[in-house]
Amino acid sequence: MGAINAYLGAYHLILALRRPKAREHLPFALLCFAVAAYDLFSAGFYDCTSLAQGVFWEGLQLQCVAPISMMMLWFIARLIGTERRTGVRVFLAWFAILVPLTFLRREGWTVSVSTPAIKHIVWGTHTIITYHESDIGVVFGITLVSAFIAYGYAGLGLFRHYRRNRSSSDLALLVGNVAYFAGAANDSLIAAGLYSSVYLGEYAFLILTLSMAYVLLSRFVDLQSDVEALNVNLERAVLQRTAALQRSLEQQSAMQDQLVAASRRSGMADVATHVLHNLGNALNSVNVSVNVLEDAVRDSRLSGLSKVVRRICGPDDVRYFTDDARASRVPEYLTASTAQLETERTSVATELASLRDHVEHIKVIVETQQPHAHAPGVHARTSLAAVLDEALSASLVRHQDRGVELERAYDPIPDIEIDRHKLLEILAGLLDNAWDALDGTALAPPRRIRLRLHAPADHRIAIDVEDTGRGIPPENLTRIFHHGFTTRAERRGFGLHASACATSELGGTLTATSGGPGLGARFTLTLPLRLATPATAATSQPAAMSSIP
Repeated sequence: MGAINAYLGAYHLILALRRPKAREHLPFALLCFAVAAYDLFSAGFYDCTSLAQGVFWEGLQLQCVAPISMMMLWFIARLIGTERRTGVRVFLAWFAILVPLTFLRREGWTVSVSTPAIKHIVWGTHTIITYHESDIGVVFGITLVSAFIAYGYAGLGLFRHYRRNRSSSDLALLVGNVAYFAGAANDSLIAAGLYSSVYLGEYAFLILTLSMAYVLLSRFVDLQSDVEALNVNLERAVLQRTAALQRSLEQQSAMQDQLVAASRRSGMADVATHVLHNLGNALNSVNVSVNVLEDAVRDSRLSGLSKVVRRICGPDDVRYFTDDARASRVPEYLTASTAQLETERTSVATELASLRDHVEHIKVIVETQQPHAHAPGVHARTSLAAVLDEALSASLVRHQDRGVELERAYDPIPDIEIDRHKLLEILAGLLDNAWDALDGTALAPPRRIRLRLHAPADHRIAIDVEDTGRGIPPENLTRIFHHGFTTRAERRGFGLHASACATSELGGTLTATSGGPGLGARFTLTLPLRLATPATAATSQPAAMSSIP
């Protein structure tokens, strides 16, 4: 029993050190150590064969009474929440005074050989147990009486606590204390010589120890259940919070895309407003010059001069000078007309120079604003597969020809940092060119557009837009990217040139290959692989080969 109590004391001492907020473990651990010492001294007391040995071990036993009573009262008071009451503090202080007094070895104070009280336990005609002990002195007598009063006080507080709470833990502890109280009373009566029997204190305390251990274990199990419930609630809360954060991130990402698009439109509007304002001022000046030139042409004497020329240079020119009285005024009219035409020519030349200056001003305005037309791209984390699908879906809206088969072949490519809007513009131009190449009824099936995403090199990625259309002659493979080059009269030749310029701004290349007329064409967009996050870049969708009818 001493070993059991020592083990329980060590176990709960470790719990007290690891869980200082559970304050009842420390007094229970000290109580177990005190009872383990009492059990050890009891073993020596039962094995003694002389009065001197018995008195020695009996004194050690009785010295344990005050610490046991103190720790018992402290433990129960902490357990039921009465530790700060005056009665508890008085008892604890009283036992603290008694503990050093129990170490006195004076005659009549504790125990002595001069007052033997040898007891015999007889079974029939045979003596089975002999206790070699002496009568107790004043100090041990006061200690035992104080212990009985303290046990009664603690038991009363425990009983009241049980009546309020009706807890099974309180009931178990109350039963254990009643059992120990009965055992202690038995030992005290035997020590007083009122009757002869077996000491039962250590056995009764085993019942109390088990009840206390049950109480602490129940509390531990309840705490563990509460912790598990809290963990479940915490996991649920974490999942809910994670889902909410994910939705918030998605909303923020969508809002960021909207802000980027709005910023682009705002920037374009600002540039356009500035350009239109300057152009409007310049065009006002041009309009003034044009009005002046119109007035000069309308008021010119050129029409009258033409009439005179027709009269004097006609078939009747000789008769006109001899018969017509107005002929004498021709030299005067010619002189005045020549002077006026000279003035008109000077005025027209001046206005034309002014008009040329205004046109040069307009040209300067356009050239000045051209750098602003290429706003810096906003690079963001982008899934190339998603951008390809978006461009393909947009092209289906513009081209409703369901006779064209669309194929996709995407290798797993990590998300990259790129100007997503500019990439969409490039892909839109290439897809529109592929649809145009398939336009017409003379082409034999299959009519197909194929998108492929792959990584031909470690630090490069490639996007192929391939069609089975009318093809490209070898001499046009490089010219198709020139500004204004087109093979269709209704086109202006800006699409592929704009795609090539945008590709250059992204740091990539755009090339075209074809087997010749009627053999289709493939445009390859090659871009640098700039990973979105070096360590944790998410991977795009796995390689897929699908067909959209």
